[in-house]
Amino acid sequence: MQRMKSPKAAIIGAGFIGAVHVDILRRLGVPVAGVLAESVQASQEAARQLGLTKAYSSLEELLDDGEVAVVHDCTPNRWHREYNVRALQAGKHVLSEKPLGMDSREAAEQASAAEAAARRGILAAVNFGYRYYPLVQQMRAMVQRGEIGAVRLVHGTYTQDWLCESTDYNWRVEPELGGKLRALGDIGSHWLDLAQYVTGQQITEVAGDLATLLPRRQKPGREVQTFAGGGQPSHASPGPAPDWVDVRTDDYAAVLFRTEAGAHGNVVISQASPGRKNHLTLEVVGSEATLYWDQEQPNQLWIGRRHRANALLMKDPGLLCPQAGQYVRLPGGHNEGYYDALYHLFRNFYGTLAWQGEGEGGTTLPEQRPAEGEKAAAPGWVGDFPTFAQSYRLALVLEAIWESSQGGHWVKVGA
Repeated sequence: MQRMKSPKAAIIGAGFIGAVHVDILRRLGVPVAGVLAESVQASQEAARQLGLTKAYSSLEELLDDGEVAVVHDCTPNRWHREYNVRALQAGKHVLSEKPLGMDSREAAEQASAAEAAARRGILAAVNFGYRYYPLVQQMRAMVQRGEIGAVRLVHGTYTQDWLCESTDYNWRVEPELGGKLRALGDIGSHWLDLAQYVTGQQITEVAGDLATLLPRRQKPGREVQTFAGGGQPSHASPGPAPDWVDVRTDDYAAVLFRTEAGAHGNVVISQASPGRKNHLTLEVVGSEATLYWDQEQPNQLWIGRRHRANALLMKDPGLLCPQAGQYVRLPGGHNEGYYDALYHLFRNFYGTLAWQGEGEGGTTLPEQRPAEGEKAAAPGWVGDFPTFAQSYRLALVLEAIWESSQGGHWVKVGA
């Protein structure tokens, strides 16, 4: 893709994922106006580290910045509802981290605000980036075209080890900041979204088992950034001695589920599995074939069949279907990964802004410019990004799983 001319974006939140957003925006050619962190000093330090010119002192200052058209909410879950709703009401497009708030009530409020904003041409998206790996798109296309027959079973895992020791601590551990669901809400939401996206089927009934494997942890005197490693703060300056605190959020979840079309499924979620760094796997079992994908080996897709040899499809634009091929940026044998998947989500979002038009001097994608006297067709990825409405329904799935774990029985989603 050629460099994109675009209105400016602003980042709220200066942790691990905030820096990722800045990097992806720079790859797209979207200028980033500035950053807002938890204090003026933190904003100034984040702006320095990220190479940005503005360090906002408040949300009001950011929303009053006429240069900013898009707000990227990279804050802990506790602030999603306030920041996203206020940004949408201020006429800013929003790309938010997930899950969408602390619970389904907050997610519903944000989905309602996004629906109202959409009537004014304002877009809102949620960062479920795993959808946009080329071979995930290939899986989705094969399911849609009936190449694996009727979907019977969907299963997989999402396991990590960065919170597997009592000295590991992060804001996500605290329900006041992240909500009552931690491993399930943080990484489980990614897996559940991916399973529904690939199969095209919504989860309608669930049975869950949640557990806190480490009921006590050492809380350090300073914030530990996500994936900082070893339970150590992301900066060298020492803080106060850690305190032992009781933990109420889940380290582990196992979920059984059924879909609207009658498929069955299960997944194991854990942030306390030694040696597992970011082990997301998805297997879709059809009546004619099985598809298996592993996020840590994202450039290959295993295809299993009963009456002929199994196959390993490698990521190569010449081998993939057109739907998946539009998510390939490099030739076969050149691996693409996490940043590339997020690039495509951001591309879809900003490309949709370009397509619906931002007025004089607005966003322009060179490949969308029609020949003189002709009207260009929208690329297939225009409008393909996770919405607030989808994230709200996912919040209902998560809460049904929690309710099931409390009562020990199956729960209908949204019932």
